[in-house]
This record gives sequence, structure tokens and C-alpha cells, in this order.
Amino acid sequence: MQVNWSKLREQIGLKVQVWQRYRQARRKRSAQPLDLRADRLRVELATKLAWQALRRRRPLIWTNVWAPTELLYALDCVPASLEVYAAMLASIEMTPCLCEVAEREGYGRDSCSLLRSALGAVLAGLFPPPQAVVCTSHLCDTGTKALYAASVLAEAPFFLLEVPHQQSAEAEGFLAEQLRELAASLAALLDRPFREERLREALHLSNQARAWLQKANELRRAIPAPMLGRSSLDYFYLMTMAFGHPETVTVYRTLYEELEGRVRKGFSPLGKERARILWLHQVRPYFPNNLLHHLEQELRVVVAFDEMGYVFWEELDPTDPFRSLARKLMANHCLGPIERRVEAVLRMCREYRVDGAVHFSQWGCRHSTGGIRFLKEALQKEGLPLLSLDGDAADASQFSEGQIRTRLEAFVEVLL
Repeated sequence: MQVNWSKLREQIGLKVQVWQRYRQARRKRSAQPLDLRADRLRVELATKLAWQALRRRRPLIWTNVWAPTELLYALDCVPASLEVYAAMLASIEMTPCLCEVAEREGYGRDSCSLLRSALGAVLAGLFPPPQAVVCTSHLCDTGTKALYAASVLAEAPFFLLEVPHQQSAEAEGFLAEQLRELAASLAALLDRPFREERLREALHLSNQARAWLQKANELRRAIPAPMLGRSSLDYFYLMTMAFGHPETVTVYRTLYEELEGRVRKGFSPLGKERARILWLHQVRPYFPNNLLHHLEQELRVVVAFDEMGYVFWEELDPTDPFRSLARKLMANHCLGPIERRVEAVLRMCREYRVDGAVHFSQWGCRHSTGGIRFLKEALQKEGLPLLSLDGDAADASQFSEGQIRTRLEAFVEVLL
């Protein structure tokens, strides 16, 4: 095969740049203490999984954010969500150059910057190649296409789980059979037996993590808020890549214990809060910025809860693991008619006694932003204002801090 020396030099240059920026970011972050001990444990687990992915001593599976990681841990694989790793690269301001790499290869600018930069990272060789790519069909059509493109670039088998939108026993059975076939196909690909007892163990660990998360979420209803949004929003990482992992249980148990102590003592890291909001759509700007600091520390408006921290699925049944996992995938409140999401959001608003909501409208995320009008109308009937904050979660060049500050300040005036 003829070597493209120009492209090779570009890849090497990108890798060096990533390494240098990552070291600088780590030194800078080490001087900023995390709010909770659970935050540190979460970061340590994320670092461990990233290190395992890079070393590739266990099979690596690229995924989207909703793939059933319990099944992958049962096969002793390391799941790696490309969207999550793209967010990590955004934190060291790599997105613009990675998007440029993807765009030069024909990937359009009208897609989500997280997915576009992920494809750029694949093209640049920044992600270690996987044994397979596993993706679900629900919530993000662009993500499905991006992960298929990534599988072609990596020359890895692509497995797509078609998640039905309707709720029925037949639909559950259809998806459960797909999950069973996926387990068998991955086992054959990796040349190892699939043992259902390992899946039952992973579901048991997932249930424990879910239980502690649910208990922590109940504590977050307290006034004043025992936890800041700048901390809580990053726990979405665990829901996308670490359910079924034993250390996830430790993280959420520690989070519950710390929040229980704060609520018992009446302690809040913000002190006296002026207003409480619900953060809709889990993404936020991942590059260095002061958005949440300005909102919470300066305007004194706390993110009381975040939509994707919501436990939308029931406890898994280890005696019927595939159908139980199917129910979890189909239980997502953003799947199907918009009324499901509206109902869940209204429930969160009432439980956390918020004064309004902010929807971070990520450029290119058609699924989430397409429901804003319905959410706004439903919240207005409850007397709650909704701010749609247009922005980009990964590309700092599309972020206007002054404009966003002005909009946030005007919204806070409405809340008060």
C-alpha cells in the first residue's frame, strides 16, 4: 500500500498536539479541587477506562451513548463512547482542528460538532481501533450514521440495535432477540464463550448503581441544593459508559453518602440560592468556559437537577436479562412521542421545585432541539419560563460568551 506521507505527518502532528495540550490541562486542573470526593472517584474511573481503551489489553468496542454497556462488560470488553471521547478532546480545545480534518474528507458542517470531531479523531488515528462498533438506533440519527462511518474507517464490524418507538410486549421481544444475537455475534467475533451468568452479574451491579443514584437524586430535592450543576452534569459519563462496572457502584454510593451528610447539616456549596433551574439536554460547553460558574457562583442560580440524570428505567431483572435490557433501552423518556419527554420534564420540575428551565440547544442536535416549542408551551402552563440557549458543546469558535451572559442575566431577571 502506498503511504500518504503528507497525511501521516498531519496525524503525527495532531497526536503530539493532543499530548501536549492534555498534559497542560491536567496540570491546570490539578490546582482546582473537585467539589465532592465522588467527583474524584468518577474522574479516576473515567481515566482508568480511557487507559484500558488505549492499552487495548481487553477487547475495545466503540459505542454511542445509549449502547447497553452491561452486555459489553459481561463479555469482558471495554466500551468507549465516541461522543464522550469527543467531549474529552473538546476540553483541551481540539475540536476545531478535528472538525477541519473531517470536513476535508467530506463530512458536512451541518452535523453535530461532537460527532464530526469524533470522525476527525478517527481519521487522524487518535482513537485506538476497536474490535467492533455497537450502536443503538434511538434518539440520534446522525450518531447512527457517524458510528457506521467510523466502523468503515476502522474496518471494524458494525452492529446496530433497532430500538422500537412503541411500547409493547412484542416490541420488547423484538429488541431482546436482537440483544441475544448481538451477544452471540460478539462472542464469536472475540472467540470466547458467552456466559449468561456474567450478564446477570453485570445487571446486578447495574441495579446497585441505579439504586444509589436514585437515592442521591432524592436528596437533590433539598433546598438549598446540596450539589452544583457544574459537578452533576458530568455524571452522565457513567450512565453512558460505566453501568455494569463495579466501581460505578462505589462512585454513586459515595455520592449518596456525601449528599446525605450535606442535607443533614443543611450545607450547600452555593450558600443562599436566588433561584433553581432544571437543565434540559445533558450537553454543555465542554471547552474551557465560565458559563456554569457565572450562572451558579455569580448569579446565584443553582442547577437543581439535570434531565439526563433522571432514572427513567426500572430495576433490571437478572433472571430475564435480554428482555430486561430491552425494557431499559425502550424506557428512555426522550424516545417516541414528544409527550413522553414533556411529562417527564414536568415531573422533574415539580419534584425539584424549580423556578424555570434552561435547554442547551446543541447545534446539529435535531432530536432534542426539535421538541423545544412543546416543552416551552407545557412549562408556560405551569408558570415556568424556559430559556433555549443556542450554542455548541464542543467548538469554542462558535461560542459567544458575552452574548450568552447577557441572555442568562435577562433570564434570571424573569425568574426573580
